[in-house]
Amino acid sequence: MCRTAAFAGISANVGAPPHIFRSYASSFPTSQFTVREVARAVIAPVGQSSPVLLGTPPVEFISAGLVGHNNPAYVACLEAEKIWLRSENVCLVSLGTGLQRIVQMGSTWRKQIEACAQIMQDCENVHRTMYQRQMAYFRFNVSRGLHDVDIREWTQSGSHGCIAGITFGYLQEPEVIDSLDSCAKILISE
Repeated sequence: MCRTAAFAGISANVGAPPHIFRSYASSFPTSQFTVREVARAVIAPVGQSSPVLLGTPPVEFISAGLVGHNNPAYVACLEAEKIWLRSENVCLVSLGTGLQRIVQMGSTWRKQIEACAQIMQDCENVHRTMYQRQMAYFRFNVSRGLHDVDIREWTQSGSHGCIAGITFGYLQEPEVIDSLDSCAKILISE
């Protein structure tokens, strides 16, 4: 059985750890929500769509990235270790949304605020931490070309189909194909 977890922030308590929607039993109950409801909750950007209210009483969920978990791989690793206790039984697959540009701290308050917002969206520090752990870890993240795509374009193909085209090109790179093959072999062997 492939256990799946998805992460969302809770808008009423943004300092709390992300909420984990689970497809499996653990010390917490399995999510009673549909895949569609969970998908809406984990990508809900503040101010860009209606809030996602789930449960009774209703809880408002937002993207985990807005509360500091843009790359929840480390949280996922801790969750996996609760299930299997030993990391050699774990294969963690992390899907990125493209590397961002290098962030430089500006000299004006406006530039510094913009830099802080970009730093909050960064996923690479978590990736570097995960890469050093002794476990099967794969991160697939388009290396260039998507940094100019706005978050509001996620439902579109971008300018002239750029999201699909750039991603398709990334998936043709030899090292990416090798990583995909290695990842698939581990997942199939489980």
